[in-house]
Amino acid sequence: MDIFKYLEDEGSRISERLTDTAKNYSTWTMDRIFEKIKKDFQGIKTIFST
Repeated sequence: MDIFKYLEDEGSRISERLTDTAKNYSTWTMDRIFEKIKKDFQGIKTIFST
């Protein structure tokens, strides 16, 4: 496995999810936003702990 490819791909996925959350911030419930951001930050944490 190419670690640099993995980090690039995972970073792109997290970026897309955060962008999606930002775009929908005014229409989604606070519970949904909280859960999405919590998962995104867990993904970031996973990248830095591998």
